[in-house]
Amino acid sequence: MSRARRFIRNVTSGYLLLFASMLYVLASVPLALKFLTKEEFGLWALMTQITGYLALIDLGTSSSVSRLLIDCKDRPDDGDYGSLIQTGGLVLICQGVIILFVGILASPLASHLLQIPSHLETSFVYLMRWQSVILAAGFVTRVFGHVLYAHQRNDHVNYVQAILSVANLFVLWVAFLAGVGTYSILWVSATSCVVTSITYVGFCVKLRLLPKKGRWGVPSWERFRELFQYGKDVFLISLGRQLTMASQTLVISRSLGLGAVAAWSVGTRIFNLLLQLISRIFDFAQPIFAEMVVRGERDNLRERFRSTTTLGASLSGVAAVLFALCNTPFVSLWTSGKIIWSVQFDVLLGIWLIVLVQVGCHMGLVLASKRIEWMRYVYFAEGAIFVVLATLAGPRGGLSAIVVVSILCSLGFSYLQGLRHTVSFLGFSMWEIAVDWLTPMTRIILFLAPVALLAGWAFRPLTTFPKLLAAGLPVGAYASYLLLRYGIPNSLKGDVAKHAPKVLSRWLGRVIGVP
Repeated sequence: MSRARRFIRNVTSGYLLLFASMLYVLASVPLALKFLTKEEFGLWALMTQITGYLALIDLGTSSSVSRLLIDCKDRPDDGDYGSLIQTGGLVLICQGVIILFVGILASPLASHLLQIPSHLETSFVYLMRWQSVILAAGFVTRVFGHVLYAHQRNDHVNYVQAILSVANLFVLWVAFLAGVGTYSILWVSATSCVVTSITYVGFCVKLRLLPKKGRWGVPSWERFRELFQYGKDVFLISLGRQLTMASQTLVISRSLGLGAVAAWSVGTRIFNLLLQLISRIFDFAQPIFAEMVVRGERDNLRERFRSTTTLGASLSGVAAVLFALCNTPFVSLWTSGKIIWSVQFDVLLGIWLIVLVQVGCHMGLVLASKRIEWMRYVYFAEGAIFVVLATLAGPRGGLSAIVVVSILCSLGFSYLQGLRHTVSFLGFSMWEIAVDWLTPMTRIILFLAPVALLAGWAFRPLTTFPKLLAAGLPVGAYASYLLLRYGIPNSLKGDVAKHAPKVLSRWLGRVIGVP
């Protein structure tokens, strides 16, 4: 199967998964608010972030295994490929055991540090301990997911995960009806762990991605050192990213209380989904870029990276404007007015979305190239400085101050260093990357933002749902036209028209400017 075909299947299935995930999020929040108090909902949302921090105990091994498998997947029967799978699998299992003990032993201390209200301390400790058990169990088969990633076959897993998202909604509903309250998150986590583990192993066997019998080699210290050398750098980047992207909930919990955590969790759900939606393109392109690096296809890599980064910027510009227009009325409608949100937050989050998409593109190239160098310290420094500044700014400036600190830290650290790496590795100039590649996005925003402002002002007197439809639908249609017309790089326009459904290809060709 060609790279283009694998990429299209991965992206398409990834968007199906995101649609299913969005359905889960849209339905689970009002469902949880119906059965939980605002403080209990805040605790329920907080556990998601804590699980992310526990997962960091893999010390970058997951990304290390995925990337190093790309180096040797073209030689599946020489023993190195199988040795790497076995070594990575054993390391991940050991890390799962560490997660288990850390989660069990550290839960009382975490409750104190996060200032969990006394009447919820027992629930918090119980949740954290059982989440650790479930997360540790998932590490046993995690290596098979990395095999699928290295071979660019995430499409199979995406389809199963999409079905699982819908199934988890049913599991959550049953758990709430059973009266388990905040413990419902454990039912969902356990279901996901079991189904995911089975699919990882099953697809690797079905697609014949594992070495043949007798060609597995043996686990080795040499492979372990290789994994650790690359993994420790990825770990520092992952830790920094976690501090920058997920510490808001922890900072808000300490500074503003669980009620503000609940508002942040709901108000940023669509933001997180949009970020995933746009990042999916580069996430599935990253193993292809890594393969180009391994095979020395430099010219192809330069062109594909440029076009992908430009497209990501255009998508983020459209998403930022639509998010600023629609998110606040959507939150009000979604929660029946139980969560208070502000357009001010949406505008700031829209700016951060644009920055984060660019950071993700350049950081993905860093990992694909394996030239991490100073980035290991830059990302960690960004995360650490963010936590300090946000902790100081939060009590004084509230949620807005925390988002502003997030934007400044992302711009000043990971984005700037990512630009420098791209300049050094691919030979582009700083002006090309920071200005020329972002020109289509800038044009789209200049055309779209005034229309969005006018629509928001014109339909302001309407009630929530009519206002959302009256403003969102026409502006969304106009944004789609601008994206197709100006946001797709010329090098990709032919591919878009070629791979579009035949019914749409001629019309699409005229819109995007393909003869």
